[in-house]
Amino acid sequence: MLAVIAGIAIALIAVSVLFYLIQKSVLNKVALYTYTDPQQCEMILSGTAARIFIPKRERLIMMIEPYIIQNNETALDGVIEELKKLKLSDYNRIGINQKLLEYYALHGKSKKAENIYDESKTILAKEPFKSDEKYQSILLEAEQMIEVYARRNGDYLTQE
Repeated sequence: MLAVIAGIAIALIAVSVLFYLIQKSVLNKVALYTYTDPQQCEMILSGTAARIFIPKRERLIMMIEPYIIQNNETALDGVIEELKKLKLSDYNRIGINQKLLEYYALHGKSKKAENIYDESKTILAKEPFKSDEKYQSILLEAEQMIEVYARRNGDYLTQE
């Protein structure tokens, strides 16, 4: 009889902890979009609740923004290497490439920006991207970033 009561108590405690972690995870996801402090975002994403309830791929993608804000290229490169090991959809890769292209182009890392641009062109040349106007505008924006910021081609904007 005592073993049954102890088992029930342990199960209740486990369920309570699980609900607490779920609630904390949901609150952390909301907080990530309201905090502007990159260190706070990094702390939330490396916490236990985030590790349990947010898949690694999503956590790594979410870590790109804080590292860009911090201008922490070493950590950003580490996240990119981790993401290369994971299977990402083309949609995820395009979103990530947009952020990285802008960061590298604006910070004078033209070689890295060009590599990301080439990868984006390869992805966007495939269907369903090739026939979607939204994705072609992404490609045009990427081309403008490369020409103006990475290649320093001032004449690009005056060309027709």
